[in-house]
Amino acid sequence: MRGRLCALNLDLIEHMKAKFHNREIDAGEVTKWFKANPEQLEGTGLTVDDVSTDHILPRSAGGAHHVFNYYIMSKSHNSHFQNNWTAAKRAYVGKQGVKIAQGFAVWCRDKSDVQYFNFRPANYMLSE
Repeated sequence: MRGRLCALNLDLIEHMKAKFHNREIDAGEVTKWFKANPEQLEGTGLTVDDVSTDHILPRSAGGAHHVFNYYIMSKSHNSHFQNNWTAAKRAYVGKQGVKIAQGFAVWCRDKSDVQYFNFRPANYMLSE
């Protein structure tokens, strides 16, 4: 089965880097890309009519608008999870996706000059 982690889709990353360079990437842009490239959905169980992109780590928890923090899912799942960081969402995304998003959030926070960046790793890290 093809993965739903956007961070592991090299074609998507290459396209988004060329289009946005170092700017934030809205989740809607990722959804548009999948709709324009339906072959990328093969093996995911998703269709162009039902694909939606969600933040793994919500913005409210310090997650970034970036491919490394996005996961594709059905619109109904995205509506169900909303902007929440729950055990059910973490289980749905999987440990690998959560760790990628957390690692990227830590990296962004460490590189940021903004002192009010709200990601606190201890609040969101998985216990081993």
